[in-house]
Amino acid sequence: VDTKGWMSTDTHVHAQLSADSPDLYPFKVSAMVVEGLELPVSTDHEAIGDFNPAIQELEVGDWIKGIIGSEVTTFNYGHFNAWPLAQDFDKPGNGRIDWFYKRPGETFAAIRANAGEPFVQVNHPRSSGIGGYFSAMDYDRESGTSPRKNDFSLDWDGIEVANGCLLFTSPSPRDSSAARMPS
Repeated sequence: VDTKGWMSTDTHVHAQLSADSPDLYPFKVSAMVVEGLELPVSTDHEAIGDFNPAIQELEVGDWIKGIIGSEVTTFNYGHFNAWPLAQDFDKPGNGRIDWFYKRPGETFAAIRANAGEPFVQVNHPRSSGIGGYFSAMDYDRESGTSPRKNDFSLDWDGIEVANGCLLFTSPSPRDSSAARMPS
């Protein structure tokens, strides 16, 4: 496949700062280079991560450039990736976005207050098991509304349409086993 003029990206990559990933940055970067991923976004849970120091250490900058980001992981109304972000090493989670006691619109405003002028992505929007914003807000795609008018906000830029997590996703019409927990 001729990919001239195109770049391969992944806007949802966890590594060493996330509790759900044991991968150290050099290992993760090496794997991404081998896979041909050119523009990964670091989206560790509740921390602002950066692949670029590992990219420099491994001297693979001709093949890959990291984007600094984070997965804002609320436990009551969804998960949101934000990038690019500016890190602040004097704060917890390298300046992670504080969402506690905030409504979604306030969280989106906190994300946008970061100096990186971030893009805000709604992750796995319909998931009920791992933080789906549309599910939590009872979003109606036909009307484009939510009954939770005081909570629901459209101040985001994009939606994750594919996620490698099959364990908690809705089953496809062809294969209902995708939603079952392994025994």
